[in-house]
Amino acid sequence: NSRCHKSSIGLVLLIPAGSLEKHCRHGICVSREMEMRPVDGEWGPWGPYSSCSRTCGGGIKSSIRLCNSGGKYCVGRRMKFRSCNTDSCPKGKKDFREQQCSEFDGKHFNINGLTSAVRWLPKYSVSMKDRCKLFCRVSGTTSYYQLKDRVADGTPCGAETNDLCVQGLCRQAGCDHVLNSKARRDKCGICGGDNSSCKTLAGTFNSSHTLARCRGKHWDILTY
Repeated sequence: NSRCHKSSIGLVLLIPAGSLEKHCRHGICVSREMEMRPVDGEWGPWGPYSSCSRTCGGGIKSSIRLCNSGGKYCVGRRMKFRSCNTDSCPKGKKDFREQQCSEFDGKHFNINGLTSAVRWLPKYSVSMKDRCKLFCRVSGTTSYYQLKDRVADGTPCGAETNDLCVQGLCRQAGCDHVLNSKARRDKCGICGGDNSSCKTLAGTFNSSHTLARCRGKHWDILTY
């Protein structure tokens, strides 16, 4: 049988007659055909997390790892994400999607009828598949255009949802602005609440829309 023999010049393969397709690898006799077969890729270590995509309201950090070996593709995810700066933004701060549209103020993209005085506002009512693209509306008109292939990570998927856009895809998030969270607002409007901070009032009201106070919070009474 073929075998690898250690000598003063290293490993030498002792080959029987008629077998010229083997060599030594780490002290083991292997066929050259086996050496040439692709091997599964191996992931390198995860890199450091990026800076947060937002200063408040639920930003995203990302980390990347690389596939180090040749052969087959590595199996598994190349990127992972983490929520950051999840505190709610202060009242009066511009909506995050609105911020991204306003960055294009003054840019008319040679669109007929637009001038350098153009202002861009967010367009929310788009199809489900386009929720994480940046559509902006020309201020004072109903005309809107896609200005970016995807919004910044951490942008809410829509005006009436907690879910967040990550790498152009809508991902589940809670009212606490954390990815994969199932936190929801209770009937009192408290994130993660247990409905104990307000009470339901039933009766006849003189006005069609009344505001009531409930432990320092405002909530709507709907009357019929």
